[in-house]
Amino acid sequence: MGGEKREDTEPFRIKNKMWRIRWESKQDMFTIAIMKPREEYPIATPVMLAPGGKDVSYVYKSGTFYLTVTATGEWSIKIEEQK
Repeated sequence: MGGEKREDTEPFRIKNKMWRIRWESKQDMFTIAIMKPREEYPIATPVMLAPGGKDVSYVYKSGTFYLTVTATGEWSIKIEEQK
């Protein structure tokens, strides 16, 4: 997944308790919020105003989620469920 602005991903299901988000951003403003469908507030914000670069953020929850990504430039993310 990737883009150049604010975007919500498609919902995805995580069965295991541990998963990770591999992310890369080319600009200074970059935020990822983990959302649950039909809920107004994020359950976590593993990346908030990170400078450009790349990293991995780990999440320890199972269920159905989607990500809200806010960025001022190019970005990409990859969801990886741990087995």
